[in-house]
Amino acid sequence: MAQDPYCYPGTSVLINKFGVHDQEELNLREQVTTNKALRDLERNPVKGNFDRDHLMEIHRRIFQDVYPFAGQQRIYNMSKPEPVLGGASVKYGDHKFMRELLDHDTKELGRFRWDDSNKAQSAAQFTKLISNIWQAHAFREGNTRAIGVFMHQFATERGFGLDRETMWPAASETRDFLAKATVGDGKDFAKRILHAHQIAKDRNHPELGRVTSMTAQMLRMMGKPEIQFPQKGDEVKGRILTVSDDTALVANARGVHAVDVKNFAEAPQTNDRVNVVIAHEITSKSRFERGTEKPVTDKGRTEDKSAPDPKDRSATDKPERTIKLAPPQSPSKYRSR
Repeated sequence: MAQDPYCYPGTSVLINKFGVHDQEELNLREQVTTNKALRDLERNPVKGNFDRDHLMEIHRRIFQDVYPFAGQQRIYNMSKPEPVLGGASVKYGDHKFMRELLDHDTKELGRFRWDDSNKAQSAAQFTKLISNIWQAHAFREGNTRAIGVFMHQFATERGFGLDRETMWPAASETRDFLAKATVGDGKDFAKRILHAHQIAKDRNHPELGRVTSMTAQMLRMMGKPEIQFPQKGDEVKGRILTVSDDTALVANARGVHAVDVKNFAEAPQTNDRVNVVIAHEITSKSRFERGTEKPVTDKGRTEDKSAPDPKDRSATDKPERTIKLAPPQSPSKYRSR
């Protein structure tokens, strides 16, 4: 196997700003550092037009304290065996045409409009557009994380928010869905988009206010039961379904009760059996302002004849050396690359 110019000589460890040559230690330090960067990007997103430069800046922000190549496109062609594709590699974009490829794919994305009256079709279209950008694989490392931030910011700004925890319950699984989408099997990724979009809406509960993803999913699975709000002096017995910030949802034969966590001697946990007398009431937020998302009808697209053919992700006049990388690692915590 040819020496990877991004790695320390004689190793498969990426050259990094920590000077770490051990893969396990690098994995840990990268995870800690990039998780911090991802949280910062949620609070302070990159300002841009969802074009190639926007994607490059997102990657730079995530990896600037980890890798020297943060925010820079890769300098060689590569392949990577994908277990979900039976060991075959995704046909990644040719690095020499990366600028043109990303310009074309992000321009196509810019035309997209979510239509709430036809969510299934919208999810299928969005799947194709995002998987095209992911398939280009602009960077040596960190493509899935960069695309994740890019797509969530795009969805939020275009008015069809996607709940992050629902979209990425296991990064390796969602990555596999993206890989399958590049060969025409995008149904799993589209289904995940639909679910994440619904949970993003459900998190704005009309009575509880803003709830966690887990709470929203739990209530949806239960058929969105009516929430009861016990008053001071009431006794509530039952099992805790979920805890959302300062509210525990307690289920019993009479229904689901919203109980302030201050009523518990110890921090309540999911599945705990409890018996409390209410000293601190919770008031229904029935006047909670609902989101302002408006359905917009897709007005169609036009084909850009000047761009490279997006169906041929690796087109080039001359055969070029392709570096074969190791397959995505297991366990799943390292499969979000």
